[in-house]
Amino acid sequence: MRNIRTQAQDTIYEATRTSFMTMHTDVMNKLKDARVTLKLNSVFGNPSREKALMSVVKKTCSSVRNSLRQDLRNGICGDSPSMLAEFTYASATKFKRGGPGLGLDIGFTIHVALLRRFARENPSTIGVEEVEDDDTTEDIGSSPAPPTKKRKIAATSHGGGRIPKGKDFWSQVDKFFTQKIVEFGSKNLQGAGWKEYTSETIQMDEHLFPSHDETEEPMSDVPAASVSSSTTANLNAGGSRGSNLLRHM
Repeated sequence: MRNIRTQAQDTIYEATRTSFMTMHTDVMNKLKDARVTLKLNSVFGNPSREKALMSVVKKTCSSVRNSLRQDLRNGICGDSPSMLAEFTYASATKFKRGGPGLGLDIGFTIHVALLRRFARENPSTIGVEEVEDDDTTEDIGSSPAPPTKKRKIAATSHGGGRIPKGKDFWSQVDKFFTQKIVEFGSKNLQGAGWKEYTSETIQMDEHLFPSHDETEEPMSDVPAASVSSSTTANLNAGGSRGSNLLRHM
């Protein structure tokens, strides 16, 4: 369902998101809140239909995670790596509901920079897909598949030499954020505890993937309005860009 994927994409791109493998729960809750608009009234309140919907939501979230993982990989080690501002704008266009708008909040840049840094520092995981627990497909409103069939499919879905569950890219990202939240004492990525680390992360990204000189031909047509005016000013400030950027949050 298109509405499910739209919600999943918007959820994964939230500037405050620090857990990705359980995002299906948040997507399900948002679908429930919008059940009237999305015409899902007949689903919620019916256990078998809710179970079928959850199966679809989980698969959609897995697909969306895989899509963002591939974009992160291509953005830092593909044939045409992207500078941070370009990647943030492009990914907001693809994942964020409503796109980047006229002034993308700095929180999205920080969030993207953290994901790019983790991907660079953990190259062995960036190409690794997650293992799905269940490959069954059920239509919403249909009867659940027999338990024996589910067990058989689940038992064979981990074959092919794929990495063990929990060792994939997004599971490792979840662990990274869990550790950093404990270390910095806050889930607020724009808070004081995170400031030094996020400043360093942005400076590092801009050093590895510098902005284009005014005399050079731009790599892509990224509108100037893709980030807020304060963000743009600080991205062009040079030197201690990351620190200046964070002071304006």
